[in-house]
Amino acid sequence: RAQTGALMAQSESAAQLFARTLLRKPLRNLPVPSLEEDLNSGGGVGVVELSGAEGVGKTELLLSILVQSILPAQWLGQDVGGNGISAVFFDTDLRLSLSRLHTMLATRVAQLAATCASAAQTSLWPEEEKSRLMLDSLSRLHIVQCYNGQQLLTTLRALPAMIASNQDIRIVAIDSITAYHWLERAADPSGDFPVSVARAAHNLYTTCGVSLFLTKLVPASKYESTAKDFQYRDWAAIATLRYVLEAPTRRSFTLRRVFPPATPARPPRPFTIDDQGVVFS
Repeated sequence: RAQTGALMAQSESAAQLFARTLLRKPLRNLPVPSLEEDLNSGGGVGVVELSGAEGVGKTELLLSILVQSILPAQWLGQDVGGNGISAVFFDTDLRLSLSRLHTMLATRVAQLAATCASAAQTSLWPEEEKSRLMLDSLSRLHIVQCYNGQQLLTTLRALPAMIASNQDIRIVAIDSITAYHWLERAADPSGDFPVSVARAAHNLYTTCGVSLFLTKLVPASKYESTAKDFQYRDWAAIATLRYVLEAPTRRSFTLRRVFPPATPARPPRPFTIDDQGVVFS
C-alpha cells in the first residue's frame, strides 16, 4: 500500500505527459552540427550510439554534448546559446574526470563571457558571476556511478519516476553501455541482462521522451559491422542513430554516421580536442 501511494505521488497528468514528450523545443548549438540536424529531424529525440576503439574521443564527445545542454539559454539577459536542460550521466566505467568536466565548462563560460562582453560592449563578467553560471549549469547534471550491471539495470528502471518529477531531464547518457558485458555473461551465461538493459533504456526513449546517448567500445576490426556487433546486439533494434569514431593520428579524430546511411553519402567529419572539448572543422 505504501509503495502504491509513492507511485501515485510520482505520477503525472496527461497534460504534463503531453507537454513533456511532444511540446519540447529541439536541442540547439550541439558541438556536432550534423548530429544536431540528424537528431532534430527525428523530432528532437533519439537513441544515439557512439562506437569506437579505446581513445578515439567517445567520452570527450559525450561530455561536450552534455556541457552544451546544461548551459542556460540566457544569462544576465544575454543569449549564451545553451539548452538549459537537465541530464543524467551514467559513469559505468568509473572513469569520469571531474577536473576534466570542470575545465571544459570553465573554458566554455570564459568564451561566453568574452563574446557577450564584446557584443554588448561592456566589461567582462566578474569571476563570481562566472562561478555562479557554472554552478547553475552543474545543478542540472545528475551523475550516477554504477558498480555492476544489476545496479545499472535497477537505476534505469527507476528513472521514469525521476523524470516525471523533473521534466527538465531530456538526456540520459551512458558511458559505456558495454562496461559489464563480460562480467554479466560470466556470472550468468544464459541470462538476459543485455535484453533487459536494452528494454529499460528503450522505455526511457519511447515513454519518457528523452534522448539516449550511449558509448560503446568496439574493436577496430568490428567497425563495419557494428549493427551485428558481438556485444549488445539488442541495441541494433533500438538505436536510431549510430556513429563510429576513429583516430587517424594521435591528435586528430573523425566521426562517421553508419546508420541510417546518409543520402548522399557524407565523408567522415574531422575534429580535434582541446580545453573546451571537441572542436569540429
